[in-house]
Amino acid sequence: MLDDHLFASPLRGYVNPEDNKCGTGSLNIGGGPAKPGDPPFNPKTTFGHMHAGPAEWWIVQVGAISGKFENMGEYHAVEGDVLYAAPMMWHQMAAEAMSGPSVRLAMGGYALINMNNTAGAVQ
Repeated sequence: MLDDHLFASPLRGYVNPEDNKCGTGSLNIGGGPAKPGDPPFNPKTTFGHMHAGPAEWWIVQVGAISGKFENMGEYHAVEGDVLYAAPMMWHQMAAEAMSGPSVRLAMGGYALINMNNTAGAVQ
C-alpha cells in the first residue's frame, strides 16, 4: 500500500527453501541467519541499506526476524514484536524462523527512497 503519507508492505522470507510452497524465487528476504564461519556483526560498519527521509518500522506477523541496526546492534524478534530504524540509519533485516515463513509488515511515512550498500559489489 502506498499513498501520500504512508507505505505498508508485507515481506515474507524463508530460511529453508523447501518451506517455500509458492516456488517463485527464494523469497528469503535479508538472507537468513548468520552461517557458521561468518564474521561477527559490527554495527559500526556499512551494511544493508538506509532510507533518505522516512523512518521505517516492522511488525513481525509470523515466525521470527532479525534486525541489524547501525550503532545499535542486532535484535531478534518474534510475532507481535516491533523493530524500528530511524531516518538515515543503515539496517538489514532477515528471516529467522527455521521452519515455515517469516513475515513482517514494513511501514513508514511518505515516499520510500532506498539507498543500498554497494561495498564489494561486482562492477
